Formats: sequence, structure tokens, C-alpha cells
Amino acid sequence: MYLGDHLGTDKGHCSILSAYLHCEYLLSLRLITLASDYRSTVQAYNLQPRPQP
Repeated sequence: MYLGDHLGTDKGHCSILSAYLHCEYLLSLRLITLASDYRSTVQAYNLQPRPQP
């Protein structure tokens, strides 16, 4: 049972919408992993002993 069948709308619009939501979901997952990678990289960089001026 599709959402389009339940709402009485055309399946084409519904599939486009679901594909868009799926892409948004994948993009947000990618951004979350990128942000966590960046945070761990910054933490590792901050833990390194830097020469004092």
C-alpha cells in the first residue's frame, strides 16, 4: 500500500517525494558523519603538543 493510494494522489508525485526524502535522509546522514569526523580530527589536533612560542 502506497501513501499515494491512501491519499488518492498520483503515484508519480508520491514517488518523487519519497525519492526526495530518501536523498535528504542520505544527505543528512553524510553530513552527520562528516561533522563527527571533523570533530574527532579537531580533537586529535588539539591533543597534539604544540611548540610554545
